[in-house]
Amino acid sequence: MEFYISPKNNTFLNSEEKYSGAKFVILGIPLDLTSTFRMGTKEGPDAIRFASQNLESYDIFYDFDIEELKLCDLGDIDIVPRDLHKNFEKIYEVTREIAKDGKLLISLGGEHLISYPIIKVFENDLLIHFDAHADMRDDYIGEKWTHASVIKRIIDENKDIKVINLGLRATSEEEMQIIRNSSRFNYIDTYKIEKGPIDNITGEIKELLIESKKVHISFDLDILDPSACPGVGNPEPGGLSYLTIKRLLSSVLKLLKNKITSLDIVELNPLFDKVSSPFIAAKIIFDFLAILGKN
Repeated sequence: MEFYISPKNNTFLNSEEKYSGAKFVILGIPLDLTSTFRMGTKEGPDAIRFASQNLESYDIFYDFDIEELKLCDLGDIDIVPRDLHKNFEKIYEVTREIAKDGKLLISLGGEHLISYPIIKVFENDLLIHFDAHADMRDDYIGEKWTHASVIKRIIDENKDIKVINLGLRATSEEEMQIIRNSSRFNYIDTYKIEKGPIDNITGEIKELLIESKKVHISFDLDILDPSACPGVGNPEPGGLSYLTIKRLLSSVLKLLKNKITSLDIVELNPLFDKVSSPFIAAKIIFDFLAILGKN
């Protein structure tokens, strides 16, 4: 596993835990090969790490100090230029080791395609997909392997998986037709989430959450409104606030208990915002860890 990874001196939350003793593992995956608008997501992992080092370790909402958790930051996977599937093989190999050792993986992207190999390894039966976009195109300008088609590839190649998209507000007409014909893609759009209340929203997907056995959570940061988080690959107006996402994540995690295998946070582009966007990304991971630690 070490062969494919470059360790980092500046770790997430300044964590110093060794891999052998850790329950949670941070892994940077600076993949940035298929972005359709603004390149730069390969800078995401380091920006998230830097922001995390400036967060308070105690959370007043959960009455929990994150320093109580055993968290290891492995560093970044070394990405090969212009060879998507060679990079997938690297992600497969590293992720297999982490899964075999029973660790919970938190991946820092990078573009959204990193979700595909992670889900393949963990054999998840449910993907909770926080995203402004469906990413359900069969192809993007003739190319099937892009961040605009990642969820379609996941559904097509994982016959048992179901998807819940939270925060949808932008799709193509082609995608909507695919979604309407799919029994495995479920969504709750931004407008419905904003109207709330949050418990009613999670109530709509409660049965899917309870029935699931192995869950992956994927956060595309463009779920947030660009006024709060402008540093993303494909910004989309009309997004959710950070506090709405925090409440929604908390409500979802309470129903999932110990079913979560992995989380990724993707599409941060610090070339367009080095301040608020990386901090929001780091804080969402912080919230995820605090909720799991408290519960």
